[in-house]
Amino acid sequence: MRSLAGRQGGRGRMPKDVVELADGSRLAVWRSGVEGGAPVLLLPGMSQDHRLYDVLVAELAARGVLEGDVETIAIDQRGTGDSDDMDRRDPPTTGSFADDAAWVLERLGVGRAHVVGHSMGGRIAQWLAIRHPERVASLTLLCTSPGDRHGVPRADDVDATIARCDPMEMALLSYTPAWLGAHHELAESADAATTTRSAQRGLHYRASHGHDAWDSLPRIAAPTVVVHGDADRVNPLGNGELLARRIPGAELVVLRGARHGLPVEHAAEIADVVLRRVAPRRSAQRR
Repeated sequence: MRSLAGRQGGRGRMPKDVVELADGSRLAVWRSGVEGGAPVLLLPGMSQDHRLYDVLVAELAARGVLEGDVETIAIDQRGTGDSDDMDRRDPPTTGSFADDAAWVLERLGVGRAHVVGHSMGGRIAQWLAIRHPERVASLTLLCTSPGDRHGVPRADDVDATIARCDPMEMALLSYTPAWLGAHHELAESADAATTTRSAQRGLHYRASHGHDAWDSLPRIAAPTVVVHGDADRVNPLGNGELLARRIPGAELVVLRGARHGLPVEHAAEIADVVLRRVAPRRSAQRR
């Protein structure tokens, strides 16, 4: 095994690779741990880059699993972070983002990964498991939905909040007030993960809201855990319940009082869920 610490650094704390896609676009890929550990692919949500997962990666590092058991691979999707912008003439879909992720795994020499996707990243993860099943060892879906056509809609006032993009209003959709007051620096770091490129944000929004994997969800063969907060107003809990019923054998984990920011406020619980799949020996030691 080889440490990843010597790779190129950047804005995040993780070392960075640059992967060139088939069309020549470049994606920034941030890796932590030891090469040869069980690969965990982290797919951020709409308009967000790898920094969304900084707290989760730190949680895994604190448990020692990045010293040999686990390697994390976090992608800056097109139009976010250090990755190239998208072309308006060829707008992306959640399916095309999934194809990008499969290409990244291929170029990194990773056969199969344990895939974690948050919000739109969870929609991308669904297509990755459907279109590239040979790449997915397990699937962890956080705060996501099967798509707007069959999903449980959010309230109009939440859509208005998202359209305004006010940082404090957005933070309160993601985090409980008590946690936010005690951990404002972590929330600010996660907020910094959201791209300021407005045209790229719009393309992400269209891709996310055009997602519809409903008819294909029963084809998912990877062991799947759906994790949802019962106080999530961005993607209401009913969406997680639909996914858990629609995906064969899926397990539903409901976090009481949790909002939309599970990878940040609830990084410890998410680490527990991931390690049950990825490093069961380490998970058992904590019980």
